[in-house]
Amino acid sequence: MAKAFTLRFPWACRLAKTKQEKVHKDLTGQSFGKLTVIQSLETGSRGGIKWLCKCECGNEIVSRQKGLTSGNNKSCGCLRTESLIARNKSRAKDLTNRKFGKWVVLSLQAHRSKDGCFLWNCRCECGKEQEVKSTSLLRGRSTKCVCCVHKAGLKQFCVNGHDTYVYGRDAYNYCRGCVRDRAYRRNYGITLEEYEKLYKHQDGCCAICGIHLLDYTDPESDDTQGNVDHDHTLSGKCSVRGLLCGGKWVGCNYKLGHADDIGWLIKAVAYLKQPPAKVLYEAPISIQSPKKVRK
Repeated sequence: MAKAFTLRFPWACRLAKTKQEKVHKDLTGQSFGKLTVIQSLETGSRGGIKWLCKCECGNEIVSRQKGLTSGNNKSCGCLRTESLIARNKSRAKDLTNRKFGKWVVLSLQAHRSKDGCFLWNCRCECGKEQEVKSTSLLRGRSTKCVCCVHKAGLKQFCVNGHDTYVYGRDAYNYCRGCVRDRAYRRNYGITLEEYEKLYKHQDGCCAICGIHLLDYTDPESDDTQGNVDHDHTLSGKCSVRGLLCGGKWVGCNYKLGHADDIGWLIKAVAYLKQPPAKVLYEAPISIQSPKKVRK
């Protein structure tokens, strides 16, 4: 049937050959717009080959051969973004590097807001970046980020006099200094000020191993968490012994909690200094000849 069809319509055979030649054409190393072909991947269900291409911006995409040869695929999508930004710049008022309150305008976005306003990428003085409408900037509706707006409505010092800019606030806007103060009073009978005095007295280090402990007033501190070590047989302020490096399963506080007995610790130190097995195995062993057994 196929042979009769090709004999009757010879142009169909020529068309099939040209299609096959186009499909198997090697495009490796060729450039199409911003795309450069790297290698061929797999053949599609209809015989088309997919090629791995690298864009000038550095992104890699997979494109069909027909899309490359026809000129439909010229980039990874950055070309369209650049054209949209160029179109928006031609229509919008240039606000780059201008300052509106705490905002500093960085660049124009390719997309717009739902109501059709131009969007600018802005950076606040606190370092946070956000998209802001051009109308909000020009009319003074937006002058800082959401975090700065939220902080502006809160007082710097809490009711108990703690500086919230130093201790910070939790998710419910409670002063973290007050939270820690209540925890120290309830568990150990000391205040936050007494804890900080003890921390400075130990130079911010563990009283046993000397490792530096976490400073809660420093937001950039990433040291080991410090725990209050106390005598479990006593209660109140007199039970506090010092600050040790902590953790749930590691740290001096965890190890000392399993050996909170001075007499046992002295015996353990003596055992480590002079283990019985070491004394036994290091002693000279006399080798005796085996006794003969009478038959």
